[in-house]
Amino acid sequence: MHLVPSTPPPDRGRVFHLDDARPPRLPVAEAPQTTIPTHAVARILGVQARSERWQCRYLDQLIAAEGFPRPLPTLVGGALSHSVNYKRSRWIRAAVQAWLDGTLPAGINAQIEDAEAKAAADRIDAAADTLFDGGAA
Repeated sequence: MHLVPSTPPPDRGRVFHLDDARPPRLPVAEAPQTTIPTHAVARILGVQARSERWQCRYLDQLIAAEGFPRPLPTLVGGALSHSVNYKRSRWIRAAVQAWLDGTLPAGINAQIEDAEAKAAADRIDAAADTLFDGGAA
């Protein structure tokens, strides 16, 4: 069997190799993770310095008392389990982010928005004063 063609292919001026028969390697794109492991959730919550056991208990309490999203189920002994397991549990990233986005009480959100609106109005008033005072002088 002869693998070197007598004339080179029109698109390449080199010798055919067996490696050319393989599909080209595509660059590995950094796909956003749709799920995250327990240690990433702990880092997001700022408790990564605690023990694995403590982190699991903390997450269980957040799930039970604060409506934190449960991890995706894992197969344990032939049955699905939603218990937090440090090495096996994974969370849907968007669910964790949505919970974090909703953790500030509504009253505080309104106060922040009111303060931002007042600061913007003050900046507009100061700019208008500068504009009109500069024209009158």
